[in-house]
Amino acid sequence: MYIASLSTESTIAISNNTFTDARQAIYILAERNSIVWLFDTITNGTPGPTTMNLTIEGNQSTYGGGDYRGIFLGVSGGSTINATINSNTLTGRNSSTGTAFHSTSYDTSSNIITNFYNNTFQNAYYGVHLDDNVTGDEADFGGGLLGSPGYNRFINCSTDIEINTSSEIKAENNWWGSATPSPTFDITGGGSIDYEPYLTSDPQ
Repeated sequence: MYIASLSTESTIAISNNTFTDARQAIYILAERNSIVWLFDTITNGTPGPTTMNLTIEGNQSTYGGGDYRGIFLGVSGGSTINATINSNTLTGRNSSTGTAFHSTSYDTSSNIITNFYNNTFQNAYYGVHLDDNVTGDEADFGGGLLGSPGYNRFINCSTDIEINTSSEIKAENNWWGSATPSPTFDITGGGSIDYEPYLTSDPQ
């Protein structure tokens, strides 16, 4: 897939693809010289800060070696990504390597706002890794301000969610691999993750 000529505001949907043996299946970088990278294809867009309205849904990705990332979002230069991530299945090789979903802001003037629901993050070291300073209105795994209903599945990940936040992040109504779960979180910044109530049976 090849996407070119991103303007100062763009709407992008990536839907219903299968990425087999992919090292980085979907890699998106919004910055002053905007880039979208899919299937190892890079294209430069319009210089200047951009707002990207992004939907990634119904995709499947399996581990392909190296530093696996099923979906990566990056932003810099005062840009913003408004992302809806739903109904994707991101599968690593095992729980000791790789990241199913990873996002980062490279400067404090940029941000990524992400609404997660109905996804499966499995067999990876990190299920979800958000390594910028995320607030409660910038990430929602269920029951939060962005309206996520939850129903995400975290299965066989060493760390279900790694996050840098000073806020409470909502992650309600999700499946953590057990009817009596003990989710694994790695939180820096003094914040917390609210995962109750949780699902007591696998939604799939």
